[in-house]
Amino acid sequence: LIGLSLTLLVSCGGEPILKKWKLDDINIDALLKEMPKESQEMMRQGAKENMAKTKGKVTLEFKEGGVFTAENPSMDGTSTKENGKWKLSEDKKTLTAEIKGDEQIFVVRELSGDKMILEPKDQKMQLIFIPKN
Repeated sequence: LIGLSLTLLVSCGGEPILKKWKLDDINIDALLKEMPKESQEMMRQGAKENMAKTKGKVTLEFKEGGVFTAENPSMDGTSTKENGKWKLSEDKKTLTAEIKGDEQIFVVRELSGDKMILEPKDQKMQLIFIPKN
C-alpha cells in the first residue's frame, strides 16, 4: 500500500520540491481513529516495522520538466527505481503523480526547503519526507 503510493508520486512547479527527498516517517493517527480498537495496536506495530525497514531508503527525486524518480526497497533487499511525471497545482496544495499511466493524487500538507508532507487523497495517512543529502 505504502510502496504503491510512493511509487506513484509526481509534481510540478519549481521551488522547494525540486530535490531528492527521503521518507522520514509515516503518520497513521487519522487512519487508526477509524479502525476498531482491537485492530489499532496491530496496525500501529505493522506501521512501525515497515517504517524501520523503509526509513531513509524510499526516495523521490523531483526534477525540472515535470519528471521524477521513485526508489523503493524490495523485500529481497534490492530496490526498484521507476520514472514518472509530476505536477503541482498552482496553489501548491495538490500533487499529481503518474507512473506507467497510473495516476495518484496527494494533498500537500507541507512543502518547505526542509520538509514535505504528503497525504494520499484516498488514504488516511501522511508521508513525511526530508531532503536526502
